[in-house]
Parts: sequence; structure tokens; C-alpha cells
Amino acid sequence: MSDLKEKHLPIKAVINCFYADEEALEIARKSLVEYLGPIEDEMPPLEFDFTNYYESEMGTGLKKIMFSFERLVEPETLIGIKHFTDALERKICSARGTPEHRPINIDPGQLYLERFLLATGKNVSHRIYLGRGVFVDLTLMFIGGHYVRLPWTYEDYLHPKTLAFLEQVREKYRLQLKEVRRRMNDTNESGKE
Repeated sequence: MSDLKEKHLPIKAVINCFYADEEALEIARKSLVEYLGPIEDEMPPLEFDFTNYYESEMGTGLKKIMFSFERLVEPETLIGIKHFTDALERKICSARGTPEHRPINIDPGQLYLERFLLATGKNVSHRIYLGRGVFVDLTLMFIGGHYVRLPWTYEDYLHPKTLAFLEQVREKYRLQLKEVRRRMNDTNESGKE
């Protein structure tokens, strides 16, 4: 029988952005910090030339960047974060008066020690429905000391800079979890007295 725990360890929020201009990125960065707290790590921009899928909507010359945040969040917050990032994209488009032209794509993810997940609104066979229109995509698995590809992993998540960034974030998260577990043990021990 499963041991269904109501409380799980918190996870690391990671946001992936690809964008057409720096101003849209700065607006997004500021709003994400207000919502998720201080940025802990930022991946240097990477040319997003892995696909031309977004060209009609976003143009050419796109760049990719990723952020991780200092504060850990509860796993079930992914739905709310996805709704926040979608609303933020719409707000940026509306403020620029270009609802048909998206200057930034903001994809929220969750980093666990074992895996990296992305939230999406698109239903595909390997994605699991979470609720409120949000699906989760198992994007990468951590096996043998490294992230490994899955048959559906997007190419930009396999770029060496992306993988190095995620492994750096994972190591910081691993150390944060040690502290979380220590505090939990201290609380449990003090409750026994």
C-alpha cells in the first residue's frame, strides 16, 4: 500500500524565457521577482535557433534565458505559476499594443532532484493533466549524475549551456533540501520532548 503523504518537500521554481527584445524580458523579470521572490541564478542568453516554429508569432533572432529563484515553493503551485506567466505574457503584449505579436514566451518549470518538469497548456500523449487547463511535461530525468533526454525533450533543453545551468541549480537545491530536512528533524525532535 502506498504511503500517501499530504506534505512533500518543496521544489525549485525555474522559469524559461525566449524573447524577441530586451524590454519585454526586463518587464517579465521584474514581475517574476515580485511573484516568486529573488532570482538565485540566471543562465546567460543563448541564441534560440532550434526551431522556426515561433517565427510567425515572435519573429527571428530569438534568445533563450532561464532563471531559478531562491525561495522554494510547494509542488502544487505549478498551476498557479503557469496561470501567472500566461497572464504576464498577455499583459506585455497588450501594453505594447501588439496582441498578435508575442515578444516573449514564459514557461514555468519545477526542478526536483530526480527530474525537471515544464508546465504547458498543450495536451500531447506524454503530458499529464494537472487541472485548470495546465498539463505537466516530464522534460528531463536526472540519471547517473546528469540530466538525460527523453524522446520528446525539446532541443533547447539539451544544449550544453542549458544542461549545465540546470545541474548548477540542482546542486544548490540539493543543499537547500539538506537544510530543510535538518529543520524538519529539529522540529520533530523538539516536539518529542
